[in-house]
Amino acid sequence: NTEWNDTHIAAKDFNGLSDTVHKLKVYKNHIQYWLNDEDPIVVDLQPGDEALTSGKVGVAVTNKTVSVKSFKVTYLKADGPVGTDETIPATDIEVSGIENNGKATVGTPVPVTVNVLPKGSDGEYTFTSDKDGVYLTDGKLLFKNTGEYNVTFTAKSNPEIKKTFKITAEDADRTGYIAYPLTALIQAVGTGIGMGGAIEYAINAGNQNENRGRQYMGMAILLLGGFSILFTALFLFAGPQILGLFGASGEILEYSSEYLRFVSYGAVFQIAGTGLVPFIRNMGGAVTAMAAMVTGFITNIVLDYLFVWVLPWGMMGAAVATAIGQAMTFLVCLVFFVLKKHAPSFRFDGEGGYLASRILGVGLSPFGLTYSPNITLILLNKSAVIFGGNIAVTCYAPISYISAVVMLLMQGVSDGSQPLISLAYGEGKHDTTKAVRDLAYRFAFGVAVVCSVVLFLLRGSAAYLFGASEQVAVLVAQILPIFIIGFVFVSVSRVTTAYFYATGKNLWAYILIYGEPLTLCILLLILPNAMAVSYTHLTLPTILL
Repeated sequence: NTEWNDTHIAAKDFNGLSDTVHKLKVYKNHIQYWLNDEDPIVVDLQPGDEALTSGKVGVAVTNKTVSVKSFKVTYLKADGPVGTDETIPATDIEVSGIENNGKATVGTPVPVTVNVLPKGSDGEYTFTSDKDGVYLTDGKLLFKNTGEYNVTFTAKSNPEIKKTFKITAEDADRTGYIAYPLTALIQAVGTGIGMGGAIEYAINAGNQNENRGRQYMGMAILLLGGFSILFTALFLFAGPQILGLFGASGEILEYSSEYLRFVSYGAVFQIAGTGLVPFIRNMGGAVTAMAAMVTGFITNIVLDYLFVWVLPWGMMGAAVATAIGQAMTFLVCLVFFVLKKHAPSFRFDGEGGYLASRILGVGLSPFGLTYSPNITLILLNKSAVIFGGNIAVTCYAPISYISAVVMLLMQGVSDGSQPLISLAYGEGKHDTTKAVRDLAYRFAFGVAVVCSVVLFLLRGSAAYLFGASEQVAVLVAQILPIFIIGFVFVSVSRVTTAYFYATGKNLWAYILIYGEPLTLCILLLILPNAMAVSYTHLTLPTILL
């Protein structure tokens, strides 16, 4: 026919069939083909309108309900008019990625694929929910708040064709969030005792009082052992009660208790590992100290994958991996002391109490410096929940990760300067002490400026590194510059704090370290009530300023 619309092709002995009628209907962008009275098969034309001109077309069609395997238009006799591009009505809608009576996590995007059938229909659909707080953007479903939602996908060309799913949105698994402050407390105690003893060791090394330095090392080891026993017993017998005070309940309490129990078994390695590394740094073994920490981190990461994903052991596996990682750090430290023959002295000449009080007095500053970010995290998360809901907590998570990286870089500068400052201070070389401090100021300031510029330029994509959704990434990009302002002031405060406790000025170090979370708590009681929720994130940079 010269007109191809609604063409019938009578076939004789076509692929083994006789007296069959092959029907062809040509639209602007697709062809419908069917055999006798079967349902049409829709074929998209490639490349579009050009396929409807005369010449070879080559469209293959398969109909599984009959034995005809293919139908091929090989030649159109002449150019002719095409049929109208009628809409093929929808007969079904397929939704994958979610299930009825399924669950989703607040703040975590759920990829959803929607197909309107049959192929060749307009493919458009609408999305609705029985309550606010859920969005479908770029094929991803995002729940803002917890609760039960009935979400519906409806074919636009045929509103009778729809599918509804009942989804329960829950908070993210907060097991790690609940238990982490307690595991961080163990490491902070080890760091505080280790730094306190190592600083006194370095000062006495500068005074050429080697025996006194070895006594401080011996007392620090006894304190590390004593606190290891204390925290092991405390968390084993009172762990669930402590977790309950942090807000854990039900399933979260069960998993958190399991995690904390196995972490407690390895508490001695966590406290000893973090406590001995400062001594290695103050004995001139900076590379070995770094190797000890890196060995622990790598071991932890590899075993996390093995114990949690491969075996899998769940929360127990994560805790065991953490304990073994710290044991590897302890082992590297032990090898260093054996090879270098740095032996502690456990003969205190009746001054054990004095030595212990000096170590704990100095160690209170690095302990606070190590643990205060956890207090900040808890306070800001609590404020975000109260004034901004779960979405605010979700936004603060990548900001806290980004900020932690920058702050740890600057803490590395301050920790690196501490052995040099303590040694020069012990030798009475005050000019050298100030020169090292000033060099640390310049270096930390440079790190802060570089990090601030890079993060400001990448603020729109930084959150994606931590798996954030597009919605969260946009909000993070708006808030992150406020935090960036504070990085410059962190560079000054971290070095100043290290200088104070490295030279025995403990009171000033206490004021800087513990004044930060105290001021934060006060400001969180004032600013969010007086301003919009976004100003919750102004409080930390204000404190640093």
